[in-house]
Amino acid sequence: MQLKEDYEKVRKKYSLPSYEEINNEFELLYFGNILEIYFPLKFVRRRMVDKINSFIGLLQNILYPNPSSLINMEEHKSFSEEEKKDMDGLIKELMALARTSTLLELDNNENKDGEFIKKTFTRWKELTKELSPIVERLVEIWKKERTDEESKPYFG
Repeated sequence: MQLKEDYEKVRKKYSLPSYEEINNEFELLYFGNILEIYFPLKFVRRRMVDKINSFIGLLQNILYPNPSSLINMEEHKSFSEEEKKDMDGLIKELMALARTSTLLELDNNENKDGEFIKKTFTRWKELTKELSPIVERLVEIWKKERTDEESKPYFG
């Protein structure tokens, strides 16, 4: 696999997490038969941000639900205002990471990509501890038996 070999070449140069650690967290290659990746750190950074963006979307749907979505509305009402305030802080932090990556798209600097990967990987491991209870709550919301009254959609 070319990506793994290319990543390992620059991993030591920038003191980055191992390919296995990064791949375990961000699933770098979810498809096969890639012949060549020309910029391995840029590729890894982009894959990291793909996952970060998915969590931004999840939190955004809880905090700012589409009123036409029964799913969004059900999840929104299941969190307290204090919990939503904490989620807002998470969104801000995740957005700062995503926009930093966007800025790096304009820079084409391997050193800065390496720094981003290192710092973001470390912070991501901490953020998962904050995100896990939120996702666990979402699972429980949908497992919970609802009364007939709770199951009725709200039409405003």
